[in-house]
Amino acid sequence: MITDTLVMMAGKCGFTYEPMDEAVYGQVAGYTFSIRGLEGKNCYIVESWAKQGEHTEANIHEWIKSYSSMPDKSFLTAYKLIGTTLASIIASKGNDDTDSNSIYTYVNDVAKFYASNYFVNCCCKCGSGENLIIEKNYKGNYSQFCQSCYEKDKEEGKQAAQKSAEQVSSPMQSNMNNAPQMNGMPSPMGANPVNNMGTAQTMGAIGMASVGGNQGMASVGGNQGMASVGGNQGMASVGGNQGMASVGGNQGMASVGGVENLGANSQAMGSVGGPMGDFDMNTGTTVGVMDMAQTRPVGAPPITGAGNTMTAPYTAPISPVKAVKANPILGIAGAVIGALLGSIVIIIIGLLGFISWIGGLVLAFTTVTGFKLCGKRFNIAGLIICLFIVCLAVLGSTMACGTIQFVTDAEFMAEIGNPMGYTGFFDIFFDYFNFLDSLDLLLEYVGETPDIMSSFISDLVLTAAFSVIPYLLYAIPSYKADR
Repeated sequence: MITDTLVMMAGKCGFTYEPMDEAVYGQVAGYTFSIRGLEGKNCYIVESWAKQGEHTEANIHEWIKSYSSMPDKSFLTAYKLIGTTLASIIASKGNDDTDSNSIYTYVNDVAKFYASNYFVNCCCKCGSGENLIIEKNYKGNYSQFCQSCYEKDKEEGKQAAQKSAEQVSSPMQSNMNNAPQMNGMPSPMGANPVNNMGTAQTMGAIGMASVGGNQGMASVGGNQGMASVGGNQGMASVGGNQGMASVGGNQGMASVGGVENLGANSQAMGSVGGPMGDFDMNTGTTVGVMDMAQTRPVGAPPITGAGNTMTAPYTAPISPVKAVKANPILGIAGAVIGALLGSIVIIIIGLLGFISWIGGLVLAFTTVTGFKLCGKRFNIAGLIICLFIVCLAVLGSTMACGTIQFVTDAEFMAEIGNPMGYTGFFDIFFDYFNFLDSLDLLLEYVGETPDIMSSFISDLVLTAAFSVIPYLLYAIPSYKADR
């Protein structure tokens, strides 16, 4: 248990134990340390504050980098040095004795390094070495302050609380362009996402005006495109001249790929039997009757009634049509290949600094097309399978984009990634969520806003919306056409 480990640490080092905060703090060899346990994260945050003295020549960053690479020091999973604050993460092994020994070893090794290299115990803010106290900062973490900086920290806490209250009362606004960076660390996705559902231009003559609004998507590859989905005008065209005037709206379906109206027709199939022809007074027969459902061919046998001969209904022979058999296995393979191609487009757009619906549109098209080409039919199974594949592609492409940005930042990898044990793309990609979680912990304990994970989730949700909506708009008509 985290609590038991902290109690043992307090006893070993003579530290003060704060049970309500799961924290201990105190001094070793004249240097102050604060240790906080995170039960849900199975780790401990160790902080210390020291600045170089007059005779200091050693570099603390080089020392701790070398220290963390030692096999017997594997308990140190990450660290961050900002100014005079050294924040480190020590992983829990699930055993109180082991954890307390690891923390005790680390704290004493750091204190020995400080002492042997003439470092000076100091304030976390200004670096002063006088009138030092250890108190909670306004974020709830124990830090070492001089008296002046502690008063400033309390004032910052009041201002932050007031600002937070003002933000709650005002309309929420998205600010995804300013994701925090740590030593140049990029946000998981681009810096300038496109979040306007009324994008003025797509791939057609008019572009996407709205989804769910009054005009909708004005063109997707056609002359008019989709005017609205669920709005007043509906879908004006999908690849044709007129397209569907409305899906759930006021106008109905005007055309899909053609010019003529496919909606309600005032004549329908016409009246069965058709209009009456000329009546022959001599023979008592009706001549020239037309069947609007099916014109009776010349030579069809008559039906004889009581003194009257009428044109009998005639049904033309129907040629048998061989149904195309679906192949869902090949369809899945085709959808996966298509989704990979679409994911590449999303990744490229993300690396350029954007989150765009264009990538989602390409992903939807390539996934459905891949399934249809290889699976022969796009039935209900294809509709569901492709939706699942699109969702997986969105998750994978968002993770891949973020991973590429991390591994291509040489400074970030040297100072943070490599000391945490992540040396390349696959190390980060296959442990992505734990990796982001560790970065948030570091940000939190060096006084920055821990929103690396939340930024990733925001990017993921936006990318999913830009992918699933175009998928449904494209896949549902394809499914209906296949039926």
